[in-house]
Amino acid sequence: MNPLGHLQFQASNNNNNPDKSRGDRHFVTWSEQEDNILREQVRINGTERWAIIASQLKDKTSRQCRRSDLKLLWTMSQMEHILEYSL
Repeated sequence: MNPLGHLQFQASNNNNNPDKSRGDRHFVTWSEQEDNILREQVRINGTERWAIIASQLKDKTSRQCRRSDLKLLWTMSQMEHILEYSL
């Protein structure tokens, strides 16, 4: 099981539509399988080829992949610090 659990990230709908307010947001959910695919694709393609990475994930954009990867790295880093200082 993913140690971080089921992750949800807030994404903005920035499509320059005047009917949409800038604060209009929705949650993008990531399954454990998608997290694993994302990590593997980042390992293979690095952190500059988000369009290629996103093409391996159904219904995810390159921007969503980039944000998810950054959030995952930040969360893992925070968990490492918590474990380090709790021992």
